[in-house]
Amino acid sequence: MNAAMKFLCKVGSPMETKKQTRKTSGKTKELILVVAREIAAEKGVGQLTLEAVADRAGISKGGLLYHFPGKKELIIALMDSYVSHLSDELETATKPFKGHPQALVLGFIHWYKKFTENCLKRSAAVGRLR
Repeated sequence: MNAAMKFLCKVGSPMETKKQTRKTSGKTKELILVVAREIAAEKGVGQLTLEAVADRAGISKGGLLYHFPGKKELIIALMDSYVSHLSDELETATKPFKGHPQALVLGFIHWYKKFTENCLKRSAAVGRLR
């Protein structure tokens, strides 16, 4: 058995290795977004730096730049993620009103009530911590 065959037996086929890399890459990208979201919530987007995100995520700045070439692209990805989240939330909130001509409006009102209740609960919890 030649060296290439021995290597493939150890690590699997090149396609399996690429699939594993894509999985890891996706997890790293999601980690970067989670960390960036945390830092933006704590300090504001103006104080969000690529160095701080990479440091907290436990990756190199080069690793971060592989996924997001700059701060602008990272912020755009954060906004896209949030818009997608809101869209999913609204879709879930409109399901009970399916078929009603005002389903979107009723769903939004239902979602907004839950949203404000959660905000009030968080504010009360923060107030108790102070």
